[in-house]
Amino acid sequence: MRGLFTAASGMLSSQLNLDRVANDLANVNTVGYRGEIFTHRSYPGATIHRFEGTSPFRLAATGRFSRGTVAAIRPVVGRIGQGTAIDGVYLNTEHGLLRETGNPLDVALEDDSFLQVVTPQGVLLTRAGNLTLDANGFLVTADGEPVLGEAGPLRVPPPGAGGAGAARVEIDADGRLLVDGVVQGRLARVTVPRPELLEPAGANRFRVTGGSGAATPVPAGSGGVRSGWLEFANVSPITAMVEMIAATRTYEAAAKVVQAYDEQYGRLINAVLA
Repeated sequence: MRGLFTAASGMLSSQLNLDRVANDLANVNTVGYRGEIFTHRSYPGATIHRFEGTSPFRLAATGRFSRGTVAAIRPVVGRIGQGTAIDGVYLNTEHGLLRETGNPLDVALEDDSFLQVVTPQGVLLTRAGNLTLDANGFLVTADGEPVLGEAGPLRVPPPGAGGAGAARVEIDADGRLLVDGVVQGRLARVTVPRPELLEPAGANRFRVTGGSGAATPVPAGSGGVRSGWLEFANVSPITAMVEMIAATRTYEAAAKVVQAYDEQYGRLINAVLA
């Protein structure tokens, strides 16, 4: 049964890896997407002894081996692994590839900060800077979610109330929203102490957790905003394909072990019932 559990745990770990890689491949062109990193741990191994015979060594009451006569032990065959499991899931905090778009409302964050957006799930963080203006003049994401400024959602004044119309709307290096050079507000960017522990809440949205630490506003004058550029996914499709092949082969190998155990147990049961 030990081998069956080991193989089954290997199948489960490989399946979770396949799910992760598939998600990465599905989002290679998603703006602001960040992949996940899995860490694995092995269950404690077990020492296998022979059923018969004794070793010339003895186990003393102190727990040390000796040639005394305190307690005989059976000969050791070796150690066997007990399988693996996913130990932790972390956000990949490496920056993605930057591409120039020329759109003045597109922004790429050159530092480790995040934008804040208002969603049905509450305020979430994102690095997706493909922003636009909705019908009411609010600065929103590609999904229509309002982007927070320091004083609330950012908005461009309507025509006749500050000169929107054919006005020039842009975002400067400090995240300030400008309409014909007049500041309308500033992006409420934040940082967290441990961004790798943020919880994914969609393709390119993240939720603050107790592990990540509280969000801290980025001070004015910090810069770090590149207008007319976008940050794309920080995953490589080539690397993801290699990982998928490796995980698939591991899963198939573990599945063959499970099948072998199943056939072996079937023969044993038939022999007993015969």
